[in-house]
Amino acid sequence: MSELQDLLRRERAKRNLTQAQVGEAIRVSNSTIGGFETGKLIPMADTAADLDAMPFS
Repeated sequence: MSELQDLLRRERAKRNLTQAQVGEAIRVSNSTIGGFETGKLIPMADTAADLDAMPFS
């Protein structure tokens, strides 16, 4: 599992957020978040920046 996959899944779960909630916050679908968490998708630079801005840390 990549660092992004692990970090996103762990931080989302720690805050009891669904994939849909994270997706809504950064304006992507829940299936896109799922794709990031499984490694099937890699976020574009603007989406990665939006994920970085999420209050995960």
